[in-house]
Amino acid sequence: MHVPIDAWLHKFYAEAIIGQEIDYTVVVGRFSPATSIDLTSQYVILSVTGADSFRLSVPGWTFTETGLGGYVATIERGVSKTDILLQPFSCGDWAYSASIEGFVPGSTSVTVSLTIGSQAGSATAEVHEF
Repeated sequence: MHVPIDAWLHKFYAEAIIGQEIDYTVVVGRFSPATSIDLTSQYVILSVTGADSFRLSVPGWTFTETGLGGYVATIERGVSKTDILLQPFSCGDWAYSASIEGFVPGSTSVTVSLTIGSQAGSATAEVHEF
């Protein structure tokens, strides 16, 4: 699925943590959207690119609301399971986190990209091991 980009997710920030022995990656960060986000109808695309790459497209209607006003989705593909959380703040910024079972990027830095509807953000993050 190709989504034309109309606006950027401002102040996009990313961190990456991996567990090499357990084949597990976590990415977290924060951003400020240029326009409103509606997770009931907008696709979310997450990619983590290093020596190996991961890309996941999640239909907005897959997300369910948490008790704290955030949105969570769990996607299973083969041996991989991904949990994605998107959490809005009262100041207009959002936080995101994704835990990816069955994927390790294989490099010391990764590019994390997030597209929500027609807005996108990308940042390079150093990989930390746990």
